[in-house]
Amino acid sequence: QTFHIAITQPATLDFQENSTSLTIHPNIHVLGGSSQTVTTATVTIDNTNFKQYEDALIYEPITFNYFTENEVTVTGSYNRSNGTLTLLGNATAEQYEIALSRVQYINKSDNPTDVDKTVNFEVTYSGDGSPTAVGSRDVNIIPVDDTPIPVRSGPGFSLHFDGLDDFVEVPWDS
Repeated sequence: QTFHIAITQPATLDFQENSTSLTIHPNIHVLGGSSQTVTTATVTIDNTNFKQYEDALIYEPITFNYFTENEVTVTGSYNRSNGTLTLLGNATAEQYEIALSRVQYINKSDNPTDVDKTVNFEVTYSGDGSPTAVGSRDVNIIPVDDTPIPVRSGPGFSLHFDGLDDFVEVPWDS
């Protein structure tokens, strides 16, 4: 049986500097294995452009069939050093579809790298533990020119703003 992840959003998600976290795939679909148990899923920011102190994935655990004997919780654990979010819990493909649709991206930098990020999704069904469904989405990082605020004016004061190395020079009084 063939499994895959269907992406129904545009190929690229735009993330503007200073934005709140954005849901990566609100309409992700895990197809082909609805009757099989999913054991784990991983969401990874591709290492090519991953910046440990800028990029992060956010996930809040979700519980299905609340207060029944079939209660299932899909938990998440984020590894900041490599940009990998691991979701765990034996659940259906439909339940993982809901869990994956809640994963969010955030860039915490006030001067983010202007490079697209690729976020990869992998779902593993019970069996040999090999990922059996994969998908990805690019995140376009849009830096914002932060206008400097002068704190002093007058002779000897200079203001430098090029959108990259923003600083205010104020000479020391002798």
